[in-house]
Amino acid sequence: MPTMKFQNLKIASVMMGMGVVLFGVQGCGSTAQEMRLALKGTNRLNLTESGQPAPTSVRIYTLRESQRFQKATYKDLKDKDTAELGDDLIHRDELTVQPEESQQFEVIVDREKEEKFIGIMVLFRQYPKGVWRLTIPVEEKGVFSIGAQKFTFELTDHTIRQIEPD
Repeated sequence: MPTMKFQNLKIASVMMGMGVVLFGVQGCGSTAQEMRLALKGTNRLNLTESGQPAPTSVRIYTLRESQRFQKATYKDLKDKDTAELGDDLIHRDELTVQPEESQQFEVIVDREKEEKFIGIMVLFRQYPKGVWRLTIPVEEKGVFSIGAQKFTFELTDHTIRQIEPD
């Protein structure tokens, strides 16, 4: 009988060890997280002089800090964003949003790599009349975070605004 207790103790030790290893692996998981952006163009997107909606370009920046992005002029970001943002710029993408259509865009960010903000710039024709940029802080990835963060934006006239997701 003493060997039976020893075997049970041995099995229990192995099981406990596996639990520690599995917990450790879970704790050492990736700190990267997915952010899903939905950009919805309305029937009044980027109106031309004749009042017709037109497509517009949207730039999505991954940033270390947001101050330079927030302080930069429209013209400086449009013409020389790399120089203007300097070492705050980590990555830049550009896409086109059509009137009455939605564009889905996924950004993978990692706060441990200093990716702290997402900057969105819309290249509207009449930018001085509206809101042409937004900044989204990248949240700390929580222990119980499940799935991607989702953000929905409406592009109308010469303004981008965050709305509730569908």
